[in-house]
Amino acid sequence: MEYPPEQSPDTIRLIGIDPGTATLGTAILDVNMDTFEATVVYGHTNDASKVSVLKAWDKDIRGGRDSRIEDHAEYLYELFTYANPTSIAAESPFLRIGRVTSFEALVECYRMMRKVVWQYSPSLCLRRIDPISAKNYVGVSHIGTDKEDVRAGVVKHYGDKCADGVDLDDFDEHTIDALAVAHCLLQKYIHGIELISTKKKKKPRGKKTRRKTKRRKAK
Repeated sequence: MEYPPEQSPDTIRLIGIDPGTATLGTAILDVNMDTFEATVVYGHTNDASKVSVLKAWDKDIRGGRDSRIEDHAEYLYELFTYANPTSIAAESPFLRIGRVTSFEALVECYRMMRKVVWQYSPSLCLRRIDPISAKNYVGVSHIGTDKEDVRAGVVKHYGDKCADGVDLDDFDEHTIDALAVAHCLLQKYIHGIELISTKKKKKPRGKKTRRKTKRRKAK
């Protein structure tokens, strides 16, 4: 795997993760503690889709998902050990109607990430970034947007804030999503900036009132 550059002593390092059982995107921001400016120093997507093919016997017994998640765990632990992050965040699982199986896989992947973070450092916790917030903090609404909109939002913030050898054009959609998660981690938990979600709220229903009817007096 490619490694991120060595961290400067005057920076903190944030890692954002876009989880998935086949592909897992990661991105790293180094934040200068004097100027609070963030620089993209690393981005990579770990593709574990071929792992289950190499372990045919394991796939036949347990299925390919377990092998892929184990490969992601090895990749993340190696990345954490080398990068020495200050804080780690991942996009939380979300449930879509008709895609319950996908939600189940994301929950398993999230459990793996929490375990790896604990193995790396019990003093760290895995921050949960919901998909809506990840989009909102890069200036994109979660309603009616696609991957290119998220990329445009990320490029707007970090197009000119990349370390030498890092080019956002080389980042695939999973790495871009991971960078959006890292940006949300920076803004929400480091800078303490809270945004109002663009999610539409249901209008509260008015209280039902009973009409008072006057009883007619019998003549």
